[in-house]
Amino acid sequence: MSKCELLACFASLMLQVVAGAQQDKSIRAPAQSKQIEAMPVPSYPESKLVLAQGKPVAGVDRSPIVIRPLQCTSKGDVLMEIPVPPTYNEFRVVSLGRSGGHSFNFNAIPGLFDSLLLSFFPSDSDIVFLFNAAEENKEIDYRMLTDKGKVVAGKANRSEHHEYAVRFGPDGQYKSKILLPDGKQYFKIAVLPSGELLLLSYDPVNRTPLLQVLASDGKQLNSLPLQRGIADYRAIRRGASGDEVDAAKASASVGTWQFIAARSKVLLYRPNSRASILEIGARGSVRDVPIVGPNGYELEALIASSDHWFGIFRRSDVVDDRNGIDSSVSKKNFAMAELNPLDGSVERLFEMDDGSFFNIACEVDGQFLSYSVDSGSQFLLSVTDIPN
Repeated sequence: MSKCELLACFASLMLQVVAGAQQDKSIRAPAQSKQIEAMPVPSYPESKLVLAQGKPVAGVDRSPIVIRPLQCTSKGDVLMEIPVPPTYNEFRVVSLGRSGGHSFNFNAIPGLFDSLLLSFFPSDSDIVFLFNAAEENKEIDYRMLTDKGKVVAGKANRSEHHEYAVRFGPDGQYKSKILLPDGKQYFKIAVLPSGELLLLSYDPVNRTPLLQVLASDGKQLNSLPLQRGIADYRAIRRGASGDEVDAAKASASVGTWQFIAARSKVLLYRPNSRASILEIGARGSVRDVPIVGPNGYELEALIASSDHWFGIFRRSDVVDDRNGIDSSVSKKNFAMAELNPLDGSVERLFEMDDGSFFNIACEVDGQFLSYSVDSGSQFLLSVTDIPN
């Protein structure tokens, strides 16, 4: 697939990514948006959660924008994608650990040029990144006329682009790369507990989302069924029978689906919906789990966890405008719940006096890892025991 084709496919997706980044920004600095009366939450057992004070993480400069979801290694290092200032047009992945932090140097990948980061996911021994990139560096000068009549000039790599799975060690050292099969529009990558790669993509020929298991060397093993709960909605249906614009919107919508690790398995979910979750286990075993969240709320995000299922739910009557949604816990625009992994029901809700549930990055071995930013230039990392 050429880079031009990829960029055309991702046009509408990037709008959603930017919107998500803006929302994360509002999470840390709640927007002064129109106040909406808080919706009462049905009676569930509640646990008081007080996040511990964070400690500065040396080696990584803070960012005003963090792209969700966050991931964590089995040792408790928080992995996050952040845009690079001052243009914020490029992205990097940083690791926040209790002993310090570091960035992953994508320039260290041998033989790849013009790399575009699509996704990443940690395994027990390394972190796997999904890139669109070229193996040659054939740059040309270009000039473009925008719809507002402005001339934009620059350089572009006109070489053939493909997708690659690239492995780095937790310490940030490059390990290996493999070329992925062509013909799909890849969006997300994960690693199964049995070591195989899990890939979420869109098939532009058959106009359908795909979930595939690949061996660690990139050879396809099998495709997994996508139950109607997660894949049956308007954009997908219109993409299957509509014009090229409808197909592009369907493809972009698949790009918003997310992988997260939980209880030694991989969860695939569709944010801002009431769709069921797919739990994918060793060698591609699949279980469909309906989610029954708090009344009046829909699933916003799942939190990576080693031993539990945790979800953040958003009020379904709150509309995200350009100012973002106030995520202060006092507004109850969002609720955080522990879910029963067997049936997706709410086991308990968490109550906080201040702050935001979105500061929680993951749970590892009975502790919540959360982040914040100080008034200077550092990220803060905190560790809090899960309340009983």
